[in-house]
Amino acid sequence: MDEEKVFIFSGEFLDYDCQLNAKMVKNAVKLLKNVDMEGHFSLAYEGLYMSQGQQSIIRILNMLYLIPSNSILLLDAPFAKVDLKVRNDLIEVMKRLKDMQIILTTSVIEEVEANAICLIRACKNIISTRPQFDYKKIFNNNMKQLMSGQEKNEEEGKLIIKYMLNHEVKEVEKRNIEYKEIKGNNPINSIIDVAEIYINSFLNSRVVGIGTIKWGISDKRIVKGVKISKDDQDVISRKIAERVGQMKPYVSSDCVEVIFQNIADESKIIEGLYVVEVVVKSWTNDILFSTSKGEVYIKTEGGKKKLDAYGIQEELRGRLEGF
Repeated sequence: MDEEKVFIFSGEFLDYDCQLNAKMVKNAVKLLKNVDMEGHFSLAYEGLYMSQGQQSIIRILNMLYLIPSNSILLLDAPFAKVDLKVRNDLIEVMKRLKDMQIILTTSVIEEVEANAICLIRACKNIISTRPQFDYKKIFNNNMKQLMSGQEKNEEEGKLIIKYMLNHEVKEVEKRNIEYKEIKGNNPINSIIDVAEIYINSFLNSRVVGIGTIKWGISDKRIVKGVKISKDDQDVISRKIAERVGQMKPYVSSDCVEVIFQNIADESKIIEGLYVVEVVVKSWTNDILFSTSKGEVYIKTEGGKKKLDAYGIQEELRGRLEGF
């Protein structure tokens, strides 16, 4: 098998692989026509906005459309953000694809039990226990090149917006997602100072994977946005990278990504207003990282916690002894 025909797609990266656009919607519709499953999915949307559930479906279908024939596709928990019915319909789509070997990894036992026969028919292998992947490789593999290389003319490249002003986001805050509303007059410093602490706490999480801090969303999950210029964006990205570079032990810049998501009202994108997402990809739980100031934080359900010397010892002991 040619290495260029091997693709990896992770459900945890559904929000971050690339900005959704009208071309991707068209690709999804074409795929459904090809496998005679148009009536199973609702892909209609109004104006610039599409629900997050629909966006997840579009990304998966677009990815399946773009994969060349005679490829191997490794799906790492691809259905993390869709419900059971949609999951089963997507599996049916995969069953109808030809000339493609699909390998599924999942941590959802029910998913394997309910769909094992379908998946066995669609591919040669099922992995029921999800391994710890090298996420740096996932972000730099063939899949990202494939997704980011799509044509973007004026119409087909029209962006589909993830956030609508004053609308509620469905995903609740939890250990790997934190919402922050900017209330002061200096959003740059507010974001940079808090970002370093939360990045550190996500890197020190016992659960390896993705953590995200989102500025511009209130505690009640209402989209408010952050008013920043393009120059402000450059400063935020650069300063966060500098802080990450000062953490100990060394943390690669590939592990942290800053994304400025557009916000729309009912008819258009609002210029200068964004949701600022800082995405943290942790890869180990064997060590603890410190901030540029030598402080150590861990993520909790309610936010983050700063550890003193005794707390650091206890945390490391707990990880070594498995409690």
